[in-house]
Amino acid sequence: MAPTTILVREGHDEPSSPAAMAEAGSACLGARTAPPSGDRRRGTHVTATGVMSSGPKLLHEHFEAQADLRPGATAAVVANEPVSYGALECRANRLARHLRAYGVGRATRVAMLLPRSVNTYVAVLAVLKAGAAYVALDPEADRDGLRQMVAASGAAALVSTAALAARLRSFDGPVIRLDVDGPAVARLSARRLRPSTTGVGPTDACCVVYPATAAADAQGVLVVHRRASQVVASAARVFRLTADDRVFQGAPLRFNASMLEIWLALHCGATLVGTSEAIAWAGPDLGRMLTAARVTVLPCTPSQLAMSGDDMPTVRLLLLRDEGCPERLLRHWIRPRHREVQGYQGTEPRGGASRPAARAGGGHLPPQRLRARQEAGDAEADRGS
Repeated sequence: MAPTTILVREGHDEPSSPAAMAEAGSACLGARTAPPSGDRRRGTHVTATGVMSSGPKLLHEHFEAQADLRPGATAAVVANEPVSYGALECRANRLARHLRAYGVGRATRVAMLLPRSVNTYVAVLAVLKAGAAYVALDPEADRDGLRQMVAASGAAALVSTAALAARLRSFDGPVIRLDVDGPAVARLSARRLRPSTTGVGPTDACCVVYPATAAADAQGVLVVHRRASQVVASAARVFRLTADDRVFQGAPLRFNASMLEIWLALHCGATLVGTSEAIAWAGPDLGRMLTAARVTVLPCTPSQLAMSGDDMPTVRLLLLRDEGCPERLLRHWIRPRHREVQGYQGTEPRGGASRPAARAGGGHLPPQRLRARQEAGDAEADRGS
């Protein structure tokens, strides 16, 4: 088995500088205040060491760089349906043009009510390429819950399917039904829209996300391109993802955790392995699915990990989030040659749930003991080699 890296959230405070953000790796992605509309400069990029360099400034530009570089590589697989970077780019560009025809653009929020499929990622990219920000809704919510989400989000347009859109008949903005509008979208140009056309800049919003504990009428957290772009790029270096990785994407898109899952993969040219929330909590069936799908990077909660089975031979990197980490679970995963244990700050935006992920007492292992256990495991491995 390949070495497993276990990353456990140590805190919840927002980094105070770009260097601190880079050191944290997966630092907070959101800000609760609207970004200034005047500053449209294309900023700088933060590496894992805090060194500033050039790089993508808009979140979707991370994907576009890989689509240009590796168009034939697999970008995502959902329900055994693969899509390449090149094909995903073309589909997203066409849908972005369709959205623009309905008035979607900079400073627009677009609600997405979709089942998990390749079209989910097409829609995310298309909204960003059109210059807008996406707001994912819960397709399992009842009608009242959906109405509350839409009202709280301030969405001016809706991307959905005919069946799901029927649950929001009261929505008074343009509704794009991907199954119905598909033929019209397919006739549009697949040429990429440029930021000079859309007017979008690094300080504009890219999405609205919610902590996992948010109520249906919560306001959500506004995420801007520049900050998300910096965090994704630096986290990719901290976690050392490559184009050979296959990243599990099980968090609902409305939750902040989904951002790290999606954009870490697309930044690196890796493959997203998407699934529904039900399968993400399927216990041992999840472990078997991960192995069959050759998943190498598994973002999950400790509860999901505990339910997923005894071993997952293809997984080399675990990203644990949100909960305390039981010591018995860590004992199982921290073994000789499972050599690296790091702390990282989770994707929970400041103002969300502020509980430490690894805490003393109650069978949970604090970060300092994680490091001590790592050193002991390394020493044991060295003695055996």
